[in-house]
Amino acid sequence: MRTEIRKFREAVASGDKAAAEAQLRVASRAMDKAVTKGVFHRNNGANKKSKMANVFNKMSSRNKTFDICKNSPGTNALRASSLFSGCFATTSSTLSG
Repeated sequence: MRTEIRKFREAVASGDKAAAEAQLRVASRAMDKAVTKGVFHRNNGANKKSKMANVFNKMSSRNKTFDICKNSPGTNALRASSLFSGCFATTSSTLSG
């Protein structure tokens, strides 16, 4: 399951909307299976799926490229600012609004 989440993060970081959407479905399904087997509590699984869906929706609603930083507080924290250039990647359209 962690592999599927990692693949989703990589698809989001690359900016490939189609791959991210496909991997979101695969990762969500893997999480549902983990919940039914007792690996996660159902609320924990739902929270993880919700965070991934939010990341995908933010990626697809804007015409920007985002990168997820693993060192930030919250594993799926997104920042669309060039101030964090060492950790986050954004396009030049970030500054235009």
